[in-house]
Amino acid sequence: GLVGIVNGDTGLNLPDFRAEELTFQQLYQVVGRVDRGHRKGFALIQTRVPEHPIMQAVLNRDWDAFAEYELHKRKTYLYPPFSYIAQFAITKKTAVLAEKEAEKAITLLSNAGLGIQLLGPSPSFYEQSAQGMTWHIIGKGPKRSQLVAAARLLPSDWRCDIDPLNLL
Repeated sequence: GLVGIVNGDTGLNLPDFRAEELTFQQLYQVVGRVDRGHRKGFALIQTRVPEHPIMQAVLNRDWDAFAEYELHKRKTYLYPPFSYIAQFAITKKTAVLAEKEAEKAITLLSNAGLGIQLLGPSPSFYEQSAQGMTWHIIGKGPKRSQLVAAARLLPSDWRCDIDPLNLL
């Protein structure tokens, strides 16, 4: 009859345009399960930002408010479904080498006249791996074909994920 969620707002701070959506989905589902029994249940959510629109939508069980907020944000910043998105990533032995390659790539893509918006370059969320250090560039455009054209311009050691599930 009681569920407690510690640091329920942590997911809001991830560097991914879907972070708020995923946080809402998880919290909404957990809170919804509390009332499925034969007696009234309670959910306690620890948060540092109770006024955040996502937290308010969860607390009020207001799917429409969430959808309105999320779609407005995505339209404003040109994220799907209002554009297509791609993540271009390079991994090198050192962060200096990865950054240098990413800077060359951003210059190449910026001067290609593809009509896409580029964010970065920056270190990836999971920057360090056994293979080395990873930097990435995010591309957004009105047509998927523009992102495919950008991917084709990059050297073969670049990884290109068009319509990625997440940007982490």
